[in-house]
Amino acid sequence: MLTLWFQQLNIDSLNRSFEMTDKLIVFELNSAAQINSKNEDKVTQEVADILKQHDDLIVHIIGHTCDLGSTGNNYNVGKNRAITLKNTLLKLKVDDLQIETESLGESNPRKPNDSEENRMQNRRVQFVFSRKEQ
Repeated sequence: MLTLWFQQLNIDSLNRSFEMTDKLIVFELNSAAQINSKNEDKVTQEVADILKQHDDLIVHIIGHTCDLGSTGNNYNVGKNRAITLKNTLLKLKVDDLQIETESLGESNPRKPNDSEENRMQNRRVQFVFSRKEQ
């Protein structure tokens, strides 16, 4: 059933579904190891299933931070968060060639950095799917 659903789904719809709050994987401040979400296993398994069923897709894992800390440190923390999730996908037997990582640090907040609750949502990774270039 999952396969049929994704065969009919376009990339934009897939990416919108991974922007939903229930698919956010958030981290503790300045950490790439301490995940503050209970959904990590479910979300990473879903990403792995999609990629295994569609070898024409790649996922861009983008690490984000809140505004606390220096720009350089936030870039590095964001990159390490993306790498943490890449390593999880590799353990789930996703092809390394289907995974790219990058960091946007504090430059693309999901919410205004005006409260701890909002900052927590900004300390996240984002999954963005695209088709492999031919």
